Amino acid sequence: TRVLERGYAIVRSRTSGHVLPRLAAVGTEIELDLVFADGELPVRRADARPRGRTSRAPGEQGSLL
Repeated sequence: TRVLERGYAIVRSRTSGHVLPRLAAVGTEIELDLVFADGELPVRRADARPRGRTSRAPGEQGSLL
């Protein structure tokens, strides 16, 4: 659209596909899609924790029990 040609982008939730018009609408969404005039870019929030990992100090072994 013309709006995107002027340098704007649309932010969408990857899971629901809903447009997120404000930062407050992002909430707990981790994976987003940025829509530009010439394509889309999948992004992941930098403050999101990696999937399947727990935070431990380097060298600290987790419990198996």
